[in-house]
Amino acid sequence: MPGPCPARSGGGILGGVTTTTPPRTDARLRIDLWSDVVCPWCYLGVARLRKAIDASPRAGSIDLVLHAYELDPTAPAESHPNLEYLTAKFGMPAAQVEEMEAGMAARAAAEGLPYSAHRPHAATFDVHRLIAHAAESGPAAAERLNAAVQRELFSGGRDVFDRAVLADLAAEAGLDRAAAVAVLEGTDHADGVRADIAEARRIGVRGVPFAVLAGRLGVSGANEVDGYAQAIERAWEVVDAG
Repeated sequence: MPGPCPARSGGGILGGVTTTTPPRTDARLRIDLWSDVVCPWCYLGVARLRKAIDASPRAGSIDLVLHAYELDPTAPAESHPNLEYLTAKFGMPAAQVEEMEAGMAARAAAEGLPYSAHRPHAATFDVHRLIAHAAESGPAAAERLNAAVQRELFSGGRDVFDRAVLADLAAEAGLDRAAAVAVLEGTDHADGVRADIAEARRIGVRGVPFAVLAGRLGVSGANEVDGYAQAIERAWEVVDAG
């Protein structure tokens, strides 16, 4: 896909260390992940990273912490058809956009994920605020809501930019619907979302998904599952080295 949601399926490990220190039984590995819900590569990347985490022999000691990123802060607040938005945004022929979307659909299918080019597109700031609200119940709650929103969006189902739909998805993800409505109707977590975006800028993020493992190992792009698994192994070396 065009734009900062990286225009490649692969990614890269940007740093790390090697050590022979034995594993610490009390250690935890934190993975910070910047992503945007409308980003197709993030949709793939989060799913692949989760598979890699779940396959790790130390999966129970890994915390995945989501952070907000806006691919297009100027995106309209009201939903527009995705193909129409992409064609106008990037000045590309509709046929070329449809071809790229078909390629993403094939990649998503390989991960067992639904994917439709015929989906809505709009600003994501409020969605990020709601995910930040979910994070108050723990990283897993935020991940569940993010996954629910992306699956609904990329399946071409309900309009996830409609506040009532978002509140329903929050409830389906195990959150209190009334509390979700209150968040969406107010400004809660706006500063936190802005802080996430500012931190991404500070550390040099230019596209998403972008992961930082153990606070030191950067992984750019939507890596394959094996790539994330290798990054997790290297990150544990950092953690075990203390």
